[in-house]
Amino acid sequence: MKKVLLSMLVVVAIILLAQPRVGAADPGVGDAEVTIGSCSALEGPASFLGTQTVAGAKAALGMINDQGGVYGRKIKLVARDDGYEPNKTITCVTQLIQQDKVFAMGFFVGTPTGVKAVPMAENFKVPVVGFFTGAEALRSPLKRQVFHVRASYYDEARAQVENLLALGLKKIAVFYQEDAFGLAVLEGVKIALKKHGMEPAALGTYPRNTMDIGKGLESIKPASPDAVIMVGTYAPLAEFVKRAKEDKWKSLFLTVSFVGTEAFAKALGKAGDGVVVTQVVPPPSKISATSSPASLNSPKRRRFPSRKTFSRAEAPTPAAFRRRKAARRFSQSRSHVGMCIRRSRW
Repeated sequence: MKKVLLSMLVVVAIILLAQPRVGAADPGVGDAEVTIGSCSALEGPASFLGTQTVAGAKAALGMINDQGGVYGRKIKLVARDDGYEPNKTITCVTQLIQQDKVFAMGFFVGTPTGVKAVPMAENFKVPVVGFFTGAEALRSPLKRQVFHVRASYYDEARAQVENLLALGLKKIAVFYQEDAFGLAVLEGVKIALKKHGMEPAALGTYPRNTMDIGKGLESIKPASPDAVIMVGTYAPLAEFVKRAKEDKWKSLFLTVSFVGTEAFAKALGKAGDGVVVTQVVPPPSKISATSSPASLNSPKRRRFPSRKTFSRAEAPTPAAFRRRKAARRFSQSRSHVGMCIRRSRW
């Protein structure tokens, strides 16, 4: 998640690192400040994902502001809560555009919420940078106002399936959240399996923002799968794994990067042994010693805000740390834009 947010800041910077001098400014652009907005799960069952996204964003933007901002302008982030519920996202985006008058939006979390936000951004011509989702529905066809900075769920699903087959694990089931997110990854798994003349061994679902995983577990159990690809947030997936292991399943369990790895591991406890989480990361050739989450506490680090930048409730995890690299690129991108900050220049 950290790398995703950092990359979001890269694209936001390409827009913000300019100073208008001619004509009326676009909404959200003032003489001393540029306002951007975010909708994410700050409360509710998926709140770890939203709070860490916003914490990382605030830390990185704070570092940029401490260095002088964007041609003298400070960047202000208005972070609103949508609870990872699509209907709330509609209200949230409306408030950001019409009430908060943001110039651009970013740091959104989730597929079901994202599919509601994108049409609104397109309609109002407000740029949105980097959703924390790899759903194909937000990528194809091309959206003029939407900028992605991470790999798709099709890419993750393909990597999972290919590696499972290489291990000789051919009976692959899918347990997924019953919404656009779950369907996006399920479709990626189906496409990957189809290339080998295969299909999922079994399917099971659960309702978003609930712990009601029993029916889905029982749907998959008779197939005795070699592996179960899980799609959802940390709490219900952890409960699924715990119950399956208590029932003596021999399956390998794995999930995609959206899950919220740190919270997932904590919820799993000892049941997490052997569970696989795929991640979206930079190519190995682009990773340096100072890009490692382990270096967050190093006294030698000077290019990422210290833990003091975060409140006690927002203690940084690797999910927040990944945003550092994008923040650096944010400040480096000013030479690639003109002197007029306009939405139309995206």
